[in-house]
Amino acid sequence: MTIARLFIISLLLVFLFTPTTANAAKFSPIPPTPPPCPKNFIFPCRSEVQTLIINALQPIETALGGIQNTIADIQSSLSQLTTTVNTTQNNQTTDEATISSQGIEITNLQASLSALLNQQPPQPTDFVFFNNQQIPLNGDVDSQTFDAQGFSKIVFSYKCNGNATNGTSVTLFVSPDKINGVPQYSVSPDQCLQGGSVSLDTGGRYYTVEIGNDTNIVTPRPSVNALGHFSN
Repeated sequence: MTIARLFIISLLLVFLFTPTTANAAKFSPIPPTPPPCPKNFIFPCRSEVQTLIINALQPIETALGGIQNTIADIQSSLSQLTTTVNTTQNNQTTDEATISSQGIEITNLQASLSALLNQQPPQPTDFVFFNNQQIPLNGDVDSQTFDAQGFSKIVFSYKCNGNATNGTSVTLFVSPDKINGVPQYSVSPDQCLQGGSVSLDTGGRYYTVEIGNDTNIVTPRPSVNALGHFSN
């Protein structure tokens, strides 16, 4: 293609794609397919030039369309990812709330279990007030104190030992505060020599046993066993 022909083509391009004032609003950079050129036409006619331009622009338009489709796919993926992230965050918040609620429930159950355990009656138990405690010559002797909280029954057993002819009085005391005690059950010296037991309802919290005599006892002095079996 000679320089003259290129120059003519350039002029034709300017002529073809420079809109006039009348048709400026209707101008389109890609015109519709033009009619074929006249036969035996030496220079490229208008239709040939337009066809060349259209063919040249088609790959670009196709590429642009692919880019737009790719952008749309990326935007769709981003939207889905955002939805997934939001859902995950919501689930995490829900899980944290569930864990917190379960922790509170566990704490409440532990408190309820502790309360139930505290409300359970204690197991039956035996308490030795005296074990072969020798009777004093005069005066009295007090045993150790048993805390009977939670118990409702007591079986009190007693016995004076030692083949003695003289026994001693035995008194079971109960108190609400370890200080102000009152007798709940008493036996005479003769009853102590014979030995025995009695079943009673508990009358307070703290229990002690007292043995003693008002007069001197001739030897041999007997010893005393006293036992309390506490239950419900």
